[in-house]
Amino acid sequence: MMPSQSAASSSSSIAQGPLSLEDVLAHAQQLPSLPDVILKLSRMLEEPDVTAEELGRLIQLDPQLTAQMLRTCNSAYFGLNRKVTHMKEAVALMGQKALKSMVYAILSKKMLGQEVQGYGLGKGELWVNALTGGIYAKKIAELYHYKDPETAFTAAILRDLGKIVLHQFVGQRYEALEAQAQKNRQGFEAAEHELLGFSHTEVGELLAQQWNFPPSLSLSIRYHHQPQQAPAAALKEGQQGLLLAVVHLADTFSTMLGAGVGNDGLMYPVNLEFVASQGLDVSPEAMETLTLHLLSCKERIQQLAEQLT
Repeated sequence: MMPSQSAASSSSSIAQGPLSLEDVLAHAQQLPSLPDVILKLSRMLEEPDVTAEELGRLIQLDPQLTAQMLRTCNSAYFGLNRKVTHMKEAVALMGQKALKSMVYAILSKKMLGQEVQGYGLGKGELWVNALTGGIYAKKIAELYHYKDPETAFTAAILRDLGKIVLHQFVGQRYEALEAQAQKNRQGFEAAEHELLGFSHTEVGELLAQQWNFPPSLSLSIRYHHQPQQAPAAALKEGQQGLLLAVVHLADTFSTMLGAGVGNDGLMYPVNLEFVASQGLDVSPEAMETLTLHLLSCKERIQQLAEQLT
């Protein structure tokens, strides 16, 4: 599938020559600004001694965020045993980790809900893919005993952040990128880097660092297509290697099962050798069982998507 004519015309002002970091940053600065409350909240949630009262007070500074959080907390997705009416109670019942994943889910909706023409994605399709990958990552993390399934959800939901910037450059060069990937039998991300100077994963890492996201999220964004390229030292920190394997699998399955697939679709190879190196069973039988588990997540994906829309 080729990008639409509007994709090409919308970025006609972009030079066809080699890109520079300044080009990418210039377009990143044109993105809608993120709410200060969400950015501050994402940083506070990394502090181990932050209290439910402090978090609740901050969330209440943004009435729209408060309403969205309360609505989501009271939804079937969380299945709390009673209705909550204020944020302090919601934070206490949800727990800090679940709250963190919900904050990033709301943030991702604001950033990824737009049309991404260069990758052939209509309005909201990139976010559907992100949300699906997030819930798949959480399920995979639970099945393979990763210590923090909520962090896996967050890392997967943000993995394609760079596409909202790089799509303006990809659209004009899609034919060349596709030909490059097929000729060299490489993934679309590698073709991006060779022809554009940057891949969407590198741009995503840059955005994550600018917004002060935790290093674990930045690493997963950067290497979710090519986990074997991640620095060995970083993979040894905590369970970072396992987290990256979980996100890599979640990305693969969200594409295979058809959630918000763009032009680059199936042009990313899965690295089962890396996944296995992190202790995950990648036998055909295990992958078939995992597929069934992920297919069973369809209702949960729909529930959360409805609450965040």
